[in-house]
Amino acid sequence: MRGKLTWILALITLSFLIMGPVQARDWDQTVPAVWGSWVAWLEDSSGFVNVAVTKIGEKGKFYPDHVRAQQGAPDMAGGLLVWQDRRDGYWQIYGWRPGSPRSYQLSYGRQEHINPATDGHTVVWQQDDNGFWDIYALKLKGRKLLRLTGERARQENPDVDGEWVVWQDERNGFWDIYAANLATGEERRLTWERADQINPRISGDWVVWQDERRGHWDIYAFNLKENREYRLTDDRCDQINPVLDGNIVFWQDNRNGYWSVMGMDLSSGERYDFGNFKANQENPSVKEDKIFWQEERNGRWEIRGYDVKNKEWLSPATGFLQDN
Repeated sequence: MRGKLTWILALITLSFLIMGPVQARDWDQTVPAVWGSWVAWLEDSSGFVNVAVTKIGEKGKFYPDHVRAQQGAPDMAGGLLVWQDRRDGYWQIYGWRPGSPRSYQLSYGRQEHINPATDGHTVVWQQDDNGFWDIYALKLKGRKLLRLTGERARQENPDVDGEWVVWQDERNGFWDIYAANLATGEERRLTWERADQINPRISGDWVVWQDERRGHWDIYAFNLKENREYRLTDDRCDQINPVLDGNIVFWQDNRNGYWSVMGMDLSSGERYDFGNFKANQENPSVKEDKIFWQEERNGRWEIRGYDVKNKEWLSPATGFLQDN
């Protein structure tokens, strides 16, 4: 395994030096979201932070909804891009599908709606109700809105895949990970440690999160079918912001003295390390074997990507962005 990992790291390093970033500009690009051949991110080129989009393999970028208002927290899956948008004075949730001429509003009301996530069929977010954050789910077929939590405590950072929604929940005095089934109404508490567990993500039967039970942040996983918990990292440095798609998990890791994107395949045990470049790498996003993150190089944040299945960088020739 060590020899295989060394070969993978050498290939990644050489390819990176040749290929360079997916795109580069004088302003920051952050918080990427990927699905299929589409990549979205945030950029502050206009004086406002807006969502920008490109299709890998084509030049140019565009804005699904280029308004003079702050936007944030993009997420993409199942042919749907969602984000939070403050154009009406409150944070609202908007959506856009590739090929559509315009975006559409998904949340309404004089409350704050933030941190959206989607699987393409359902959109979830946290909403400020009476001074507490609650979790809501909007099933796009029939536009059915469900309130999933009502505790007088904070529930934040939801994610959804199929009928399962996960979030972090402070009702017990610490942040715990909870899950709810949209079809049956079942609610499950996944963590019981007297420490904080936050930033859950779900894909299929797997849930991952960052966990502070050992005095620093580690990455843990829970299999809903097996009803079993796994610890994925054991380094005495912080590992945060996990993401996953299928059996592939990535996270931020500071064992090298700066944030690096690392990951593993839960089925094969194969590990990935993109942190050989002595530059901070943050906010990974993975879908369908493609991993993207923001990287701090040359004094600004840039978006970079890698194809895990084909073991190749998404190079300027296939994803370089230029103004239209």
